[in-house]
Amino acid sequence: MDNPGKVQYTVFIKRQYLISRMIQIDCPQYPSQQKKLTSRQLVEFYVGEVHGLNSVLKGVIEINPDALYQADRADYERRVRAPGDLVGLHGIPILLKDNIATKDKLNTTTGSFALLRSLVTRDAGVVAKLRKSGAIILGKASLSEWCSFRSPNAPNGFSARGGQGKVS
Repeated sequence: MDNPGKVQYTVFIKRQYLISRMIQIDCPQYPSQQKKLTSRQLVEFYVGEVHGLNSVLKGVIEINPDALYQADRADYERRVRAPGDLVGLHGIPILLKDNIATKDKLNTTTGSFALLRSLVTRDAGVVAKLRKSGAIILGKASLSEWCSFRSPNAPNGFSARGGQGKVS
């Protein structure tokens, strides 16, 4: 018989491990001000963390295949432009929930296979603002399928694409 308490404890330990390994960013332009950490290094770090922990946490549905390209472009811009010319989240990788539309190689499915490979006509407003601010769209985070819209009795954190996500 499964022991839910043990599962929650294990997830808590994994979460603490993840938090302890994360790079804390106190300033939106941390990579450019420190001149030690590149956007490529940040993207590689977070992709590694996703690959290492996602089998347990199931928190990320998809990684952006263009994330490294976007990181390299941000690093190049950081080298050739004056620091004052860089905006807000320049070169900082972020995850979006899978119900936020992105007009790129990422799927926007709200966790459902029914919308896999569907095309959106434009970025959601928040995505357009994030891109304008220089953010790197790292990928899509899991969520309850259809945002639990279809059934109030559906399990929290479950989607066909992401499986049952772990909550702590």
